[in-house]
Amino acid sequence: MAWRNVLITQHSKLSYKMNHLVVKTETDVHQIPLDDIQCLIIGTTRAVITSYAVMMLLRHDVKIVFTDDKSSPIGEIDGYYNNHQRNSRLKKQMVWKEDHRQKLWQQVIRNKMKNQQQLLQDLKQDCEQFTELIDGVDEGDTTNREAVAARLYFTRLIDTGFTRRDEEQPVNAMLNYGYSILLSAFSREINALGYLTNFGIHHDSTENQYNLASDLMEPLRPLVDEVVQRHKEEPLSLDIKVELISLLSDPINFNGHEALVASVCTEMVRDSVGYLNDETSLPHWEFEL
Repeated sequence: MAWRNVLITQHSKLSYKMNHLVVKTETDVHQIPLDDIQCLIIGTTRAVITSYAVMMLLRHDVKIVFTDDKSSPIGEIDGYYNNHQRNSRLKKQMVWKEDHRQKLWQQVIRNKMKNQQQLLQDLKQDCEQFTELIDGVDEGDTTNREAVAARLYFTRLIDTGFTRRDEEQPVNAMLNYGYSILLSAFSREINALGYLTNFGIHHDSTENQYNLASDLMEPLRPLVDEVVQRHKEEPLSLDIKVELISLLSDPINFNGHEALVASVCTEMVRDSVGYLNDETSLPHWEFEL
């Protein structure tokens, strides 16, 4: 099973040789087995990669993420043929029942809010209102309890004047970087099972090709939030980026057992599509972050 998340941060050339990704910098040459790589993040515009290396990475189901000139993730590459059952699974995806979508979204948001509450409790912050908000989440969250909780959450987590809409705030750059890592992990799992990330259960933006991944990653956002809260007075540095990327390899308690975050992503995707396909019951997740 692939387990490594590789971050490229300096001037380098990436190529392929004998089932390895070869990373040649100005001073060193590194060879990484393709079977070990889960995600390759090219975190600088001074790196080049051969088309043959891209082809072989995609054949090994490696997610490739590119960043812009500010080192913020800007796009990624997915393979076309990573699942032989893709056509049959896409037919199932196109007829997912609306009531299943709504019930699953209710479960997703309740878990997200529970994890937000857990983080605030760990930080000794007031979170009394969360219990009532969680209980008030209906199917599809038609009353948007998620947004109410978010306003309470971020003002306690970061600062009373903080808003997620201010793109100039360094904290938002840090949050967005971490969230993009989670998004890539969920997108990879969805594609690996043969489904499209474009069609979500709640998110439905025509400008977002990762709507389903955006939906299912919600409960794990507080993992990123905890790291950002600790570094909120700092600029987004290489060390912080590495810490955010490394989250996927961190263990958490999930459904009564310890699992790496990357494995939790896999389980959550499998649970969700199983339910949406009418093959399993509505998933019930328990987290200890």
